Amino acid sequence: MRSSGVNPLDYNHVLIVADSTRYDTVMRADAPFLKSLGRIRPALSHGTYTWPSHMAMMMGHLPHCPEDLPLYNRYRQQLWRLGDGRGTGGGQFQEWPFLLLPTEESLPEGFRKIGFTTVGTGAVSWFSHRIWRDWFDHFLYANDVNSQIEWFLNSISKSKRFFGFLNFKETHEPYSHGSVVYSMPDRYQEHKLSLGPLTAKDFSELHNRQIRALEYLDARIRYFCSRLPRNTVLAFTADHGECFGEENLFGHGFWHPKVMEVPLLIAFLDDLPG
Repeated sequence: MRSSGVNPLDYNHVLIVADSTRYDTVMRADAPFLKSLGRIRPALSHGTYTWPSHMAMMMGHLPHCPEDLPLYNRYRQQLWRLGDGRGTGGGQFQEWPFLLLPTEESLPEGFRKIGFTTVGTGAVSWFSHRIWRDWFDHFLYANDVNSQIEWFLNSISKSKRFFGFLNFKETHEPYSHGSVVYSMPDRYQEHKLSLGPLTAKDFSELHNRQIRALEYLDARIRYFCSRLPRNTVLAFTADHGECFGEENLFGHGFWHPKVMEVPLLIAFLDDLPG
């Protein structure tokens, strides 16, 4: 990770969100590519479900890492910040943001104003809303990581810097990925109503499903990054986590430490060997 001595306008900027992924899911997963990019840190989401968390990220607020680290701790230095009249950083403790965008509206609007192409794709149903098509030059609502990646790579400009956003749903319940298809029997939904039928074995299997889905995404993200220009800044995170039996809870959309704790990784792809 680095930010000093680098001109952010020389880089493409990409945000990847693995929907619903807990921090400990990434830590337990066999995810060699993501872990090769740098230390993945625990961070706190700004929302308990997809919409508020993504709205915060589109306003420049990535999940917050309490460690005193530039780019990770938003009170030390933000990766992206909107120049919206609320101050621009650079105070007694806060460093200037890595990239200050001249807009009050959103990240894609800010990148568009500085001449970047904006390309986005989302997989869960929230991304069928027209706001995403309005925000991005090119936007695809699709629910398969492979089709999302190929569409994205075909949509970016070969001669123009770009801001990219990708939300993947493989880590969202039921955690189906690739050729592995899971169902969610009624008792899983009944548990959300009554805290009733699920057992510790059920919760363990559900968490293991998400871990396997993240491992699948790791390979797809490796392929994706191999096709990106090396002058790309990558932020990898999740919108929220998931309860897998803590206090007998399952899912998200409510406050719980495991719902709020997500992974955060910021990497410069030209730092990678080879």
